[in-house]
Parts: sequence; structure tokens; C-alpha cells
Amino acid sequence: MPASGPQDYPHQLQYLEEQLPEEDFVLLAESFSGPTAALLAAKHPANLKGIIFVATFLRAPNPIMAKLASLIPVPKLLNVPGARTLLKHQFLNSPEAGISDTLLHDTLRGLDHKIIEARLKALENIPEFEFKSEIPAIYLQAEKDTIVPASCAEDFKAVFSNFEIKRFPASHLLLQSYPESTAKIMADFLSSLQ
Repeated sequence: MPASGPQDYPHQLQYLEEQLPEEDFVLLAESFSGPTAALLAAKHPANLKGIIFVATFLRAPNPIMAKLASLIPVPKLLNVPGARTLLKHQFLNSPEAGISDTLLHDTLRGLDHKIIEARLKALENIPEFEFKSEIPAIYLQAEKDTIVPASCAEDFKAVFSNFEIKRFPASHLLLQSYPESTAKIMADFLSSLQ
């Protein structure tokens, strides 16, 4: 997703379409990028062979939390006492976790807070998804995710007819919390598309 400029979903889709290869491809859509991948699927590109959704949504997952988070800049949140512990609980909670809470904290500190604020604002205007798609899709669900609740996975069933959910006892950063397990599932999904 673009690291600058407008962050609303129509602009995200335009940015994505400019990056797409001419050959067959599979999309990986994590968190904020889920609606963008669904918007692309609605256009039925012939070379889109599958989508892997990870801890994402098709409608604002928690509008009240997003509104509150948009009012407090990320750098200020990171300076609150106990922020490191809270971040670890919210994002990483697995013995397989591939990154440390220090790396997570430092990465979040380095993010452009204006981009984060713009993306939180974009959650207020997610398009309606009223199309049906036969594109194979899998959803890797983080069952302990308080940012994107597990119930968000259910919305995808109404759009994608060839759809499967794989559940993990993880927080929001599922791929980082379970790198080996999720890599195996993704590899199996890719093999099933051939």
C-alpha cells in the first residue's frame, strides 16, 4: 500500500492496480488492505488466481476504537507508561512470534502518523461489497484479535463462494506471531490453485 498520498480505498485500489503483474498472481491482503483486495476481486481480473486474507475486514471492524485512535497520534500512544506491554498483548502473543516487542515498538514509532490517521479516517468510508466472486480465497483468522474481531471473517462468506477460514489463537499480527504455521497454510493454498 502507498506510504504517502491519499489513503482512501479508491486510491488504494488505483495504487494496487498500477503494481499488478501481467502474469497470474495471488494477493496477500493483511489488515487494512482487505477491502482493497476485495475491490480488485470485484473487477474480476483474469490473472487473479486467489486471495489470502489475514486478520482483515470488509467493513469497519471497530468504528469507536478507530475514531478514538485517530484522535491520539501514534507517537503519543507509544510514550504512555506500559505501552510496550499493551502492544505485545494487542499484536503479538505466540511462542512462534518472529519479532520482539522491542522491534514492534520501534517499528510503530517509525511509522508516519499522518498515514495512520488517514487510514483510520478511510475506515469511515469503506465501500459496500455486494458482488459475488468465485476467486478462491482463504482467511487466516486471529481469534484473539481485539483490533479486527474474529467475527469479521464471516463477512467474506457472503462475497467469496470458494472460501475457507483457518483459525489461530493469535492477536492482530498473525503472520508475525505464527510465521511457520501460516507459511505452511499459505503454501498449501498456493499448491491447491495449480
